[in-house]
Amino acid sequence: MQNQIALNHKMEEIFPSDYVAFTPLASILDEQYADVRRFRNAVLLASFSIYLITLMGLLGYINDEVRRHSKEITIIYENPINSIKSE
Repeated sequence: MQNQIALNHKMEEIFPSDYVAFTPLASILDEQYADVRRFRNAVLLASFSIYLITLMGLLGYINDEVRRHSKEITIIYENPINSIKSE
């Protein structure tokens, strides 16, 4: 950064009538891709929100199906004494 400032001052001395300034390539690229980065962040946020909504819907559906089929689920208990007698 100090080299850039020194270079810009040197250019002002060499070309006093013209405006000559050096900027780092990284800052130029950051400015050019700011809109792309903003769009990427918005898409990621929307995708994450859709994923959460879908997950909540799936959990609700599974909960309803389990509650609806709970009467069909039976627990069979076999008395161990009866199984010994039948053998």
